[in-house]
Amino acid sequence: NKKYPLKELIAACRAYPGLSNARRITFEYVMLKDVNDSLEDAKALVKLLKGIPAKINLIPFNPWPGTNYQCSDWETIEKFADYINNAGYA
Repeated sequence: NKKYPLKELIAACRAYPGLSNARRITFEYVMLKDVNDSLEDAKALVKLLKGIPAKINLIPFNPWPGTNYQCSDWETIEKFADYINNAGYA
């Protein structure tokens, strides 16, 4: 958010010329256990992207030695995916 402020980035996405269901923006979302994988997080993501034709790619976190983060479990990822899919995002 320091290098690319989220508010400005989302505004730029909304203003992208030629944006349509045929030309969607892909958002990459890394799933971090107990950090950004709750139903509330899914709702916030859908709210943030409302009105932007988009594809959301959920990426399971790939831990490395020494990291404090863990990958969300598959059940959590599937529930998150179900919510965003039901909201109209692929």
